[in-house]
Amino acid sequence: MKKWATTLVIFVAFSASRALAEDFKTVTGKEYKNASVSRVEADGIVISTKGGISKVYFTELPKDVEERFHYNPAKAAPVQRGREQITLEAKQDAWRQADERRRLQDTRVAAADFDFSITNLVIAILVIVIPLVPMIAIVPVVLAQRRREQRALLFKQALACFRSREIRVLDSSGKLERTIAFSEADRKL
Repeated sequence: MKKWATTLVIFVAFSASRALAEDFKTVTGKEYKNASVSRVEADGIVISTKGGISKVYFTELPKDVEERFHYNPAKAAPVQRGREQITLEAKQDAWRQADERRRLQDTRVAAADFDFSITNLVIAILVIVIPLVPMIAIVPVVLAQRRREQRALLFKQALACFRSREIRVLDSSGKLERTIAFSEADRKL
């Protein structure tokens, strides 16, 4: 008998909740179908639908619904101000967080740009320096080689002059200015 009574109570409760379900339409046109009122608050009603639980403010509902649930704007004003304050604080917090994220992103971008600039600078230095290193090492060798070649050439020219029994006098530009002949007897001096 107890099991039957429990089943009956559950059935009656379910039927009553379905009987109390109604449709609500806001002044903006949004509809809540088969909604049951969970609780009435100073600034609105909390309703349950198949889609979930929602709070609909009296300012969004038609006048007849406001009157049916005894809406009093004077009682709702402090609650409304509190809700507005919470909303404002949430927006300000969101703005602060967005600013912080932007600053952090800007810092990351600046650091990446700096790293990129340093990398480019290093590459530029390497592109300039690497070709110079062999030149720095080769230039003294080449200069020494040229000096040896010039000395050898001068020695050959001097030897050729001596063998030809003449002395060639050159001007400052290296052109032959005059030739002085000498004999075998002059050579032994």
